[in-house]
Amino acid sequence: MISSFIELYKKNIKEKIDEIKFSVITEKNNLDDYQEASEFQNFRIKFPRLFNFLIQLFKKISLG
Repeated sequence: MISSFIELYKKNIKEKIDEIKFSVITEKNNLDDYQEASEFQNFRIKFPRLFNFLIQLFKKISLG
């Protein structure tokens, strides 16, 4: 009986650890996405004319 409680306790701990790992990985991915978006915004702010040129060029290429 005690061994079954111990096994159940181990299983619960493992599940909690897995939840924490998933949460950490998710937060890291969110942070990476935020940093990429921030870098893009910084580029857009620092070089507005170049950014607009690239957008226009992309539109021309896309439309043919």
